[in-house]
Amino acid sequence: MSEDDLIRGTTSGPPSANPSQSPAHAQAPPPARAEARARTLVAAQARSWAGIARRGLTSACMGLIVVAALGRLCWLGDMEYKSDEREWVDTLVNLGRHPISALAPESHHSGIPHSSGFFHFLRLISWSSPNPLVMVGAIAGFSAAVMLLGLALGRRSPSDLLAIAMMSTSLTLFVGTRKIWTPDLIPAWLILGLVLWSAAERARAPTKAAWLTAGAAFSFVMAPHMYLSAVPAAAAATLVPPVLWLSSPRARPRRARRRAWIGGAVAGWATFIPYLVARHAVRASPRSHPALSAHELGEVLRDALTLPSPCKVFLAYLWPSAQSVRDHHPSLLLDLTLLWVILAVALWTPIFLALLARLLLRPRQTLGSPMVVASLLAWAGTSVGILASRLGSYINYWLAAVPFVYFAMAKVAYRSPRSLLTRFGRPALWLASLITFVASAHFALLIHRSGGFPGEYGTSFRQQHGHP
Repeated sequence: MSEDDLIRGTTSGPPSANPSQSPAHAQAPPPARAEARARTLVAAQARSWAGIARRGLTSACMGLIVVAALGRLCWLGDMEYKSDEREWVDTLVNLGRHPISALAPESHHSGIPHSSGFFHFLRLISWSSPNPLVMVGAIAGFSAAVMLLGLALGRRSPSDLLAIAMMSTSLTLFVGTRKIWTPDLIPAWLILGLVLWSAAERARAPTKAAWLTAGAAFSFVMAPHMYLSAVPAAAAATLVPPVLWLSSPRARPRRARRRAWIGGAVAGWATFIPYLVARHAVRASPRSHPALSAHELGEVLRDALTLPSPCKVFLAYLWPSAQSVRDHHPSLLLDLTLLWVILAVALWTPIFLALLARLLLRPRQTLGSPMVVASLLAWAGTSVGILASRLGSYINYWLAAVPFVYFAMAKVAYRSPRSLLTRFGRPALWLASLITFVASAHFALLIHRSGGFPGEYGTSFRQQHGHP
C-alpha cells in the first residue's frame, strides 16, 4: 500500500474491492427515498382498496333503491280497499260517460270539491281500465318509475342517492302509494320535481338546465291537482327560489334557468284556472270549525317531529289492533314487524331532530340552498294547514311533506364534511333507511299472510274478492 493511499484512506486494489465504489451500490436509492417510495405504494394500495369498497357500497345502495322501488309492485292485491277506494273506482269507471269537469266529487270528509286531475291522470296511465288492480298498479308503477329516474339522474351525487334511498324505503310512502286514493300520487309528483331540480343544478349545458328547471317547477304544481293538501308544499317549492334569488344576487342561477323556473311555475298554476272557475260556480257545503284542542295540537306536533319515521303508520295501522291480534292469533311475523317498526321510529326521530336543529341554528348555510328552505317551509306549511283545517292528523295529509323532509335531511348531511354531526349522520341515515326497508318488507308480508289487518287497514282487496 503506498503512502498516498494511506493519506486518502483507500487501497490500491481493484474497484470492486471497495463496496462504496461498486456499481450496484452506486445505483441504489438513498434510504429516505426508498421509505418515501414504500409509503407512496402503501397509500396508493390503500386508496385502491378504499375505492373498491366505496364502489361496492355505492352499488349496494343503488341495489337497495331498485329493490325498494320495485317492491311496491309486488302483491298489489293486498291493497287497502274500503268504501273510499270503491267510490274512487266507480268514479274512474264512470268518468268517460260524463262531460269533462275540472271538479272532482265532493269529499265526504272535508266537504271540499277537489281538482279532478287525479282521476284524469290515473285514467291516462291506467289506459282507462276498470280493473282496480290495474289502477293501483299504475299508481305504484308511476311512483317506482319516478324513483328509478331519480336514481339514474342522481347516481353520482351522494346526497341525491341518499334522498332517493330514504324515499324508496319509507314505510309511509310505501303504504301511501299502494291504494286507490287521491293523495297517493302526491309524493310521486313532488319527488319528480325534486329530482329534476337537483339534475338542473348539476347540468352544464344551459339549455338542458333550463328544461329541467321548468319541468321541476311544473311537477311541483301538479301535486295539488291530485289533492289540495299539497298546496302549501307546492307553493313553498315554487315561490321560495325566486324570492331568494332576488334577495341574494350571488346565488342567482343563469338567466335562462330563472326564466325557465318562472315559466314552468306560471304554466303549472295556470292549469288551476278551470278549477277555480268551476269551484266559484259551486257552493260548498258549510262546515263548522271546532276550537283547537290541546290533544289535536299535540298530535300534529308529534306527527310533524316524527314525520321521517314510520310512527304514523305504526299508530294508525298496527298499534290499535296489535294487542288483540296477539291475544287471539299469536304470530312471530307480527312481533318481528312491530320490532322493526319501533326500531325504525327510535332511530329516525333523534336523527331528524338533530339535523333540523342544525338547519335552524345555521341560517346562513340554510339560506344558501333555496330548495332546502322550501323544504322546511313545505314541512311547516303542511303542519299549519292540518291544524287550520281541523280535519285531523291523518297520514294522507302528511304525504306532501315527506319527500321534502327527506330531501332536506340528505342535503344537510352532505353539506359540511368536517362536522361531527354529518359524519355520524350519514351512516346513521343509511342505517335507518335499511332498517325501514326491512320493516316495510315485514309489513307487506304480514298483510299478505293475513289478508289485511284489523282496524284502519281492513280486509285486503285480494281477500275480499277471493283472488289467490
